[in-house]
Amino acid sequence: MNSKNVANMVTRLAKRFELDEETHPETILRQQVGSLRYLIHKKYNERSIDNENWEELVEVAVANSLDLQVELIQQLHCIDEEAASKYAEIYAIPEERLPYNFSPYVKSDSSSQAETETNEIACDIQDKFNTEFYSLTMPFENIHWICSWEGVHEFLGIVSKSTVVGVDIEWPPFGTLAKATVLQIATHDKIFLLDIFSLREDKSCSVINSQQLIGDLFGNRHILKLGYGLKEDLHVLSRSLPGIGDVSKSIVNWIDIKNLWSNIETKYPSFLPPAVLNDGDTCSQETHKGLSGLVKLLLGLPLDKKEQFSDWQKRPLRTSQFIYAGKLSYDLNMHSYTQYF
Repeated sequence: MNSKNVANMVTRLAKRFELDEETHPETILRQQVGSLRYLIHKKYNERSIDNENWEELVEVAVANSLDLQVELIQQLHCIDEEAASKYAEIYAIPEERLPYNFSPYVKSDSSSQAETETNEIACDIQDKFNTEFYSLTMPFENIHWICSWEGVHEFLGIVSKSTVVGVDIEWPPFGTLAKATVLQIATHDKIFLLDIFSLREDKSCSVINSQQLIGDLFGNRHILKLGYGLKEDLHVLSRSLPGIGDVSKSIVNWIDIKNLWSNIETKYPSFLPPAVLNDGDTCSQETHKGLSGLVKLLLGLPLDKKEQFSDWQKRPLRTSQFIYAGKLSYDLNMHSYTQYF
């Protein structure tokens, strides 16, 4: 049995017996290093994280751990000397912990000019990308942020009059037992973003309030709940508020768009939109996999997922995070379902 298998076994046992992280620090550090390397991979290999998200997530990933800060410098030293030098200075890494051939990066006049030109090109590319991704169809002023239990009770009164709602959940990209931070609920004319992160820290947070939220929303047989990968979302939500149990077992009247679409592709291919059928050999199956691919199939343009891998615990959320959350709960779940099903 190798070290990876041992680490995985420790993680499973820790989850099963609800052990504190202090009981297996080496395993936790190993997981954190893996998360940090994945973040670097998404930034430099996939290029799917913009600079703003990168700065936020690096701060979360390394926290106050010298070991993780050193790991960050070592990884960046091979691919981005300027960034490595920057973070070595920010975190005041002791010289003896730096890579053996490390030297501070000195920016030349020519590199400054090149950076300016690169930034201009990046802005042009971003403007182009903004027109190539699906845009939120709901007016921004119809997005409502709810961060108090009084607001939750008002929300439940409004949503109880709905017959169909779109559901989505966001949580931090790091951690094996991450808790939900935002619960998105969309009706036909409004989007509600429930700040689960703040609600569970609120002094009014109680088992009664939490159970009422789950019962009145997910236990309401008169409201059809739509989501993409809904079961996974509900498993995360289940550990995010006190006393609510396994929400995936108590939810009634729901449809997982992911499973529904998979069944349609397999059993009823004639139901696919004409654009898919006419692509023929020029369209690979990979294009139609995943959330972004489904948005492209149903709504014409792919989903810009750069905010999916962002810091959903930081307050206030950025405008781009509000818009991303609204796209998922309203346009994918509500609009696509009512249009095609």
